[in-house]
Amino acid sequence: MYNGWRNFCLAIKGPRRDESPSALQHLPMLEFATMRQVARIMKTALFIIIVMSIMLPDVAMATSGQQNPPTKPQANKQKREEVITVSATRLPVRLSDLPVAAITWEARDLERAPAIVIDEALRSSPSVSLFRRTSSRDSHPTAQGLNLRGIAPSGVSRALVLIDGIPMNDPFGGWVYWNRVPLLAIERVEVALGGGSAPYGNQALGGVLQFVTRKQMDTNLKMQLLAGNESTVRFGIAAGGGFGSGSVFASAQVFNTNGYIQTASENRGSVDEPISSKNKAARVRVDFGNFTINADGLSGERGNGTPLQENKTGYGGVSAAWNGVTMSGNGGWNVYGLARSQLFESNFSRVDSDRNGEKLVLRQRVPATDFGAGGYGWSSFAKETSKISYGGDWRHVNGQSKEYVVFSGATRTPGGIQDSGGGFGAIDWQASPSLAVSAGFRLDAWHNEPHDTLTNARSASAVSPRVGISWRSANGATLRGSGYSAFRAPTLNELYRQFRVGNVATAANPSLVEERLWGAEVGGGWSGSIGKSSATLTIDGTFYWNSLDDAIINATVSVSPKLVSRRRENLGSVTARGIEINSSIDFAEHWTISTAYAWLDSFVREAIPGSNSAATVGNRLPQVPTYRTRATLWYHSDQGWAGSLSIGAMGEQFEDDLNLVPLAAARLVDGSIEIPLGDAAQFTIRAENIFNEAVEIRRAPVLAYGAPRLVYAGFTLAVFN
Repeated sequence: MYNGWRNFCLAIKGPRRDESPSALQHLPMLEFATMRQVARIMKTALFIIIVMSIMLPDVAMATSGQQNPPTKPQANKQKREEVITVSATRLPVRLSDLPVAAITWEARDLERAPAIVIDEALRSSPSVSLFRRTSSRDSHPTAQGLNLRGIAPSGVSRALVLIDGIPMNDPFGGWVYWNRVPLLAIERVEVALGGGSAPYGNQALGGVLQFVTRKQMDTNLKMQLLAGNESTVRFGIAAGGGFGSGSVFASAQVFNTNGYIQTASENRGSVDEPISSKNKAARVRVDFGNFTINADGLSGERGNGTPLQENKTGYGGVSAAWNGVTMSGNGGWNVYGLARSQLFESNFSRVDSDRNGEKLVLRQRVPATDFGAGGYGWSSFAKETSKISYGGDWRHVNGQSKEYVVFSGATRTPGGIQDSGGGFGAIDWQASPSLAVSAGFRLDAWHNEPHDTLTNARSASAVSPRVGISWRSANGATLRGSGYSAFRAPTLNELYRQFRVGNVATAANPSLVEERLWGAEVGGGWSGSIGKSSATLTIDGTFYWNSLDDAIINATVSVSPKLVSRRRENLGSVTARGIEINSSIDFAEHWTISTAYAWLDSFVREAIPGSNSAATVGNRLPQVPTYRTRATLWYHSDQGWAGSLSIGAMGEQFEDDLNLVPLAAARLVDGSIEIPLGDAAQFTIRAENIFNEAVEIRRAPVLAYGAPRLVYAGFTLAVFN
């Protein structure tokens, strides 16, 4: 046991800056020591869950004098209650009162969604996009990002993703491991759109997405099993309960799929095989008084469509938070700390033109560690008509890309250290019962230091202001407007890590500078009854305009029949503008229709003279569709019966920066049925891409398609006292 903890601590320390090339002698064998450690963490967490499931009924009885006894689950209602949160603004305000567009998914929405993985459920909103039209079910981990409002021309996420206020983006590459969060652990998901650097700093260019996890459930134990074609299985388990003034909640999830062959049938050869995915995740949350401790782990492996291409991921992390109220009682505060260790390993190959053979060309082992701390607070004054908030945070990231070039035997260890930190202040003024004004700013600084001596260390800073105004009438109408600035520092991955996908090789660039965004938005909405009928309508619309300077793209350097060479470069300026319209109508007692539409216009306005990206001026950003839309019909009864039918569509987009490789528009139809089996069980059947639409996701080196039809069914079981 001592050696296990010693090894985990060594993993936390991360790669040494003085590590010699001889340390790579075992790299071709792809050792996974850290992943074994993560697996041990996962097994421990699962053991805790099983023990808790046995003991929690007794715990609940022992504390019944302090808690309300559990009751039967209430019938799910589609209409949402107002959500109070401190995540989107670091102030206790309602999402609907924010001067920016906001989205909320409750746990019931996510559990009923026809989506086998969480990020597929999130992109049900046209304002939320993933990279390459794929999800974590079938995409490479380094392409699992988040694209809000069409400003993500590469795989890196340009939105900040949080779990209970703690950053979730990969510290080395900025991408997102969506499978880290077991579905049963989620209480709700919140998205605040628009530049979010004023309160949060780095990475919040397009906005902030927050997973809020459960403190406890209305049941002692909950399990869910879903199984379908492609040998797809998702099993989740969660247990929670109280003890004295505290509570414990633990969850775990296993997801396996044999996947499908992405390469189009007319282009396939003997090397093409299904893209498989296996993930195990566990999370434990302990709340005691004002203290919260979270620990989670992930172990994943994936096949990338050919025998020699595969990757593995290991993650382990812990965070702690302490919150309270001010001595005057008119405010609150929160301080937190985090420590994470991750390991990503991947093989890259060169596939023959006839796709009947392949050769291994590159092996990568990318360890990274992340430490950080921060705090924020708020106070009310002027008879609680005004609130002031303040805070700061600091992070230290250390990562390396340990590379072994197979055909030459050469080794490389590019990587570096990134220290970043900042402070912010803001004021929110309730000028009248219907009018609210907010203003704030943040000052950030960061320092990049490479592990080698071939490139220079660099430091930079950024100021991110934000102003907003919102108005709410007594008849349900709202208006809002805001202006903001945001930034994103280049990741260690963009600075130092090269990679190859088929015949497309992308080089790193240690000279990259930060991205800066200036933007504004106006919007409004209305909610109320339609005439004298019982039907209720909710509608909301937003127009936004963003200017992104020095956007980092994978610029095409040269093209040949055997190799497309790209390099990460800064563009001059990008314009990203769009319109978002959302509506829902409860037209009958148990029926709801919701619609959503997003028009996205993202193009290169100017390029840096003499750069490889000069030829992209006037082009659309790659991987950004012209539009996204979705319409859903919902049925939900008081007895627990529920069903949905959804139709979604996405416009044409380009795969490359030169706009030479278009990807056609596509349409998807999804559906789900929920059947109650008594008070504690439920049967589910769901279908994604019902009509098996062929969705183009890639054309280089050959045409590839997204996920085909997936049909799966299963049970959800809740255990009460």
